[in-house]
Amino acid sequence: ISANIINISSLIHIIFIFFRLLLITFILIISFTHIGNDSFKWYTIHLYISFIPLEFMGFIQFIAHIIGYFHESFINCTRLSLCSWIRQFFAFLVEYEYSVMAVFIVFITFLSYVRPVFYRVWFVRRRWMSYFLIMHAISFLFTFLALASEFAVYFDELSITIRILDVVVTTVDYFLLIVLFALTGLFRTILLSICTLVALAPYRTAVMRIFRCVPKSAVTTIKTSRTSNIAYTSGKQ
Repeated sequence: ISANIINISSLIHIIFIFFRLLLITFILIISFTHIGNDSFKWYTIHLYISFIPLEFMGFIQFIAHIIGYFHESFINCTRLSLCSWIRQFFAFLVEYEYSVMAVFIVFITFLSYVRPVFYRVWFVRRRWMSYFLIMHAISFLFTFLALASEFAVYFDELSITIRILDVVVTTVDYFLLIVLFALTGLFRTILLSICTLVALAPYRTAVMRIFRCVPKSAVTTIKTSRTSNIAYTSGKQ
């Protein structure tokens, strides 16, 4: 009975892993081939690229557990702990990537309506890469601070560096209570993928075009409508 339970749970786990990887690949392909050069495109690309290491490490960890059932000598505590820690790091990184980039994209979207001139000067297309790289750096810093206490196990005695890290981690713990995701990691990627494909008009239209649900004229109408709204807002300013 236990073997059957392990097989069923393993099958469900591997299905979820491949389903999430399929969604990530599908959305990235749409982003590069069907979405115009705007902030939502680069937001989606940079966000979903950060998902890939997490899913990859989850797949490696799953394979290691499966092989361990049949060959116990294949894995040891050190390998398993290292794999789990790396996956935990990428899981935290994805959480911070979404939080930081979501705040950034909401801010620049709001700015494009209330201060269109400032938006055109400081958030032109050639600057998107540098801005999102800054968001990646901030997310990486938050992730490091969140997991800094894990480094203490590699030191025999506390040094001044470890003491400083301990103070920083204690402070950051209160910050984590606010910014960490409430959703579980198993469904976060799936839920976010569905929201991206349904809620964002460019992606929704691209999916409909792929499955032949909307004519190209509708796409032109949507783009014209968006351009008119921006022009109207600029005129009011």
